[in-house]
Amino acid sequence: MKNASLLEGHLALATFLLAATFIALRFGEMPAGQGRMMATNAFCEHVGLIGGFPLIALDHRARLREAGR
Repeated sequence: MKNASLLEGHLALATFLLAATFIALRFGEMPAGQGRMMATNAFCEHVGLIGGFPLIALDHRARLREAGR
């Protein structure tokens, strides 16, 4: 049960971050320049974090299986 809630927590956090990223970082609507580049960079960082959440949860699950829990 604990593993399932951990994975659900990561998925919930990823969903929230994805929604917040699309709402807050509207770089497609910004004029070209440094501000748009900074918003694009922040968007890419958040997408990378979103991709990392499931990997962390799956790694944690695999380590628990190896430990016999």
